[in-house]
Amino acid sequence: MLKTIFIFKMIVCLCRGVSGGDVARAIDAGAETIEEVARRTGAGLGCGRCLVELRQALDMAQGKPPKPRIVLPTVAA
Repeated sequence: MLKTIFIFKMIVCLCRGVSGGDVARAIDAGAETIEEVARRTGAGLGCGRCLVELRQALDMAQGKPPKPRIVLPTVAA
């Protein structure tokens, strides 16, 4: 269940006032894509800044390892 890993009170989408708990409930209720989470919660339908958090929440719920937010360049030896 996602609610054990996602912070419930954290606001994920400032445009629509969607909390982490709202996102977790949508995923627990069967949302499997960003579009489905957006349809159920309204998150992701404003400026789009929350899309990274939505993707991370979906990945966690599906047991995928989290993707790094910043990829640092490697230096060739």
